[in-house]
Amino acid sequence: MKSDVLIRPSRDSDVPAIADIYRQNVIEGTGSFEVVPPEEEEIARRREDVLRRGCPWLIAEIDGVIVGFAYAGPFRAREAYRFTVEDSVYVRPETFRRGIGRLLLEKLIEECRQAGDELGLEDRRGRAAARRAHRPSWRAASSFMISSLPPPIIITFTSR
Repeated sequence: MKSDVLIRPSRDSDVPAIADIYRQNVIEGTGSFEVVPPEEEEIARRREDVLRRGCPWLIAEIDGVIVGFAYAGPFRAREAYRFTVEDSVYVRPETFRRGIGRLLLEKLIEECRQAGDELGLEDRRGRAAARRAHRPSWRAASSFMISSLPPPIIITFTSR
């Protein structure tokens, strides 16, 4: 399955599929912290903001069908965090547990490294899949909990 997945930079024409995947994750999951899925125009604006900052926004596709996306965006607005980005990875629910999220994250990490960014990795739901995907080349440098309410948000700053 993994060999069938193409990871590539996003294009403007991908926005409808990105919005659809995100909509599913907002409705069925808790990782987005949104309760109402944003419209395509808002997704396009967010994507453009990420790209304008020089951060990557990637697409996973199989046989021309978009099955996931990932991007890195600013962690915080404060100057001290200017080289720290936060990852977001979303995959169509019907393609869970096929390694697509891991492929997206590995490519995202590679692109962030090339740009000189430090990636702040989050696992909002404590999911084993997210922990496995983050494991390959990064080690915890420090962690802190933002919320003790379910689901806890634990941010781990990592370094190689």
